[in-house]
Order: sequence, then C-alpha cells, then structure tokens
Amino acid sequence: MGRQLNKLTALKVKNLKFEDSSSNKHTDGAGLYLYAHKNGSKYWRMDYTSPITGKRNTLALGVYPTITLEAARKRRDEIRQQIANNIDPSEMREQAKQQAKVNAKNSFQNIAEQWLELRKHEGKKDSENIRRLEKDIYPFIGDIPVNQLTTALLENEVIHRIVERGALELARKVSISIKMILEYARKKKLILINPANDITQPRPIQSNFAAITESHDLKPLLRSVWDESNTRVTFVTRCAIKISIFIFLRPGEIRTLKWSDYNQEKKTLTIQPSKQRRAE
Repeated sequence: MGRQLNKLTALKVKNLKFEDSSSNKHTDGAGLYLYAHKNGSKYWRMDYTSPITGKRNTLALGVYPTITLEAARKRRDEIRQQIANNIDPSEMREQAKQQAKVNAKNSFQNIAEQWLELRKHEGKKDSENIRRLEKDIYPFIGDIPVNQLTTALLENEVIHRIVERGALELARKVSISIKMILEYARKKKLILINPANDITQPRPIQSNFAAITESHDLKPLLRSVWDESNTRVTFVTRCAIKISIFIFLRPGEIRTLKWSDYNQEKKTLTIQPSKQRRAE
C-alpha cells in the first residue's frame, strides 16, 4: 500500500504553532512538510532522493501563507515528476539561477552600457544616443538578454512605438543605435546574427494638409521648421522647406534642383523653363 498523501488540511496548517516539545515538522506526504519555526513563521520544505547522486536533499518551497497548502502540493507534484524524469530539482534550480545571472549580465542595457563606455574611451560623444536609449529603448527591451532579441520584437516594442508618434527620423536613428549596439554584441560572440539588420520601418500614412492662408498660421510652421528637436521633420524635408521659404519655388522644382543650377560666383539660382513645366 502506498504512502498516504495530503495528510494536512488548510485549517490545520493555519492553526499550527511552534511547540518546544515537538519536532515542528508536519508532514503532508511524499516528502512535503511544513516546519513551524519559533519565530512564528512556517516554512514549506520537501525531502527527496536525488536521481543523480542517490543522496537525500531538502528543497525550500516558500513561506506560508504566501505559499498555500494547495500551491505547495502542486510544487511537490512537479518535483516528483522531475525526479521521475531523472532530473535533480536542486541542480535544475541552481542552473536556473546561473542562467538568470548570465541573462542579467548580457541584457541589452548592460551591453549598451559597455558599448557606450568603449566609445567614451575612443573620444566619441554620445549624448544623443544616451537620450534615445533612456527614453525610447531601455524601457521596452533593456532587461531582455541580447540573444533573445528578434527583428519582430525590436520592431514591435521599439520602432513601431516611435513611428506611431509620427517621429520617423527618430525611428531611423533609434534603429541605427540598436544596430550598432547589437553589432558590438555579435563581435563579442554573444549573438550569432544581428536582428537589427532586418528592421523595416513602416511608411507614414500619406495625407494632404490645407495650405496656410493666414499670416498668423505661418509663425508656428516656421518655428517648427527651425526646431531641431522636432524629430517629426526629417533633415532633408527641413532643408527643402527652408529653401522654399527663401526662394518660393514649387515642391516639384525644389526636388529637381541640381548643383549646376547654382552659380556660386554670382550667387544666383537659375530655374530652367523646361524644368518648371516638368514640375507642373
């Protein structure tokens, strides 16, 4: 006849107290027991025989009532299944701890900090990179080990969030920062491939805007164009708008400008009639 399981009850567990004349080891069966300490705490423990070494070991399963009787029994059954599969739960727990340490050491943020430190010694300035990392990258992937990052994860957790704000130029710069950091990780042999190489940035939704017809509406536009912190405007677009403000060309004419149209000595820009017709 097998050993009796589930000897304890929820009420008995709740009312158990430390006794000087007792071992204070209250067995539930199959190695699981609750130990009542003189400090008033109650600890779940499980004795088992290692399938690897054949030695008796004890596992700590947590403190009551944080770990209920039902939860302790569930954990006991999981441990018994591990033993049946020739797995030592103590060794498995230790391996998990070591893996957690490795993951923390190789988290994206930790690797990024190493990369920044290396660049600092090389005399490179990274204030912009640091700002992007702290605001748009670390909060979403900072704790993830670099070997667990995928292209889809980078796009969904970082790039798409920025694109949804309309900050397309910032999204491009963030992609570059991530790519450089993960390339550093690849060279350190922490990853085999750089998932940032395949990042695809979604195209913005095209929409038309009404022309400015009132003078008081022009001032906010000009401020926005000259505001370098406004990442919703790309560098090329910013330059094109600035040119149009000074010389009042159509967008099509600006797009087709060539250096040969500009006479540096005379400081003149010549727009050919044929070009105007093509632009129209």
